[in-house]
Amino acid sequence: PESISSSSINCIELNYNDASFKGILRLLSFIKQNNINCIYLTDRPYFSFRYILFRLLGVRSIIVHDHTPGRRDIPRYTKRKFKKIKNTLPAFTADSVIAVTNYVRDRHLYSSCIPASKIYVAPNGIIPIGKNPELRSYAFSEFNIPTGAIIIFTSGRASTYKGIDFIIECANYLINKRELNNIYFLYCGDGPDIDHFKKLSASYGLNKKFIYAGVRNDVRKIVQSCHIGIQASRGEVGYSLSIIEYMSAGLATLVPDNPSVCASITDNVSGLVYKERDVSSACEKLEKVINDDNLRYRLSANAQKIVETEYNLSNTNMALISIIKAHV
Repeated sequence: PESISSSSINCIELNYNDASFKGILRLLSFIKQNNINCIYLTDRPYFSFRYILFRLLGVRSIIVHDHTPGRRDIPRYTKRKFKKIKNTLPAFTADSVIAVTNYVRDRHLYSSCIPASKIYVAPNGIIPIGKNPELRSYAFSEFNIPTGAIIIFTSGRASTYKGIDFIIECANYLINKRELNNIYFLYCGDGPDIDHFKKLSASYGLNKKFIYAGVRNDVRKIVQSCHIGIQASRGEVGYSLSIIEYMSAGLATLVPDNPSVCASITDNVSGLVYKERDVSSACEKLEKVINDDNLRYRLSANAQKIVETEYNLSNTNMALISIIKAHV
């Protein structure tokens, strides 16, 4: 990131994933030569046999920052008891885990059986986007969408896990079956299933109504000229940054009732929650917000206020710095 590359930080690339004898030896040598006493890891396990090697070389604190998405099963009695015992072994476990949402915190507490005293939360946040009147027509001109149309926006990796195919099914239902001709779906992103999605939307005759914008560096401008945001992921960390971006840009936002996805939305207050993987449920909510301007404006205003106070990146940074300082 530019904030790091333009700073005085000296970046050194080392393959942490290399589990070969030589790879681990290089890692240990690096720790010893640089007199490293605190290690910060992202999306790594809480328990690892590597950690005892780190500690033998003088590492005093190991922090794991968990951004991994999805649900986890709560273990049964025997497995839960084993996990609790395993996770009390200080030599093999991290000193703390930073969860990016309360959902991830609970996942560590109940599914991973990590001691509550070792779990911290630094809620995911963004730099608020707002709604710039000068960008009101940005997406319309950029993608040749007729003035006065309603734009339904989504973004993310082009994979079935992110539910882009589900959103295409919703577009098919609303445009071809409900005959809502004044709506356009706009998708920003790319990924392994993009060709499948393009074929699916083409089979429904949605070539001009479901727009593939690809990977963009102007998403913050695009969302400010859209009206509705929809997310259909099968798993997140409680919410995704894309959902927060929709809310911050003033989009009436729809999310599935999956607890790993919908945590940032209060139904009918800051957005709308539909039944997961249920096209009729999602389309009922979409049609409602498409046809009701007052509802759309109310959801928009409430969502922007919530992002400003609860999901602001400055709050995230302060929480993260405070946690790390306590361990260094």
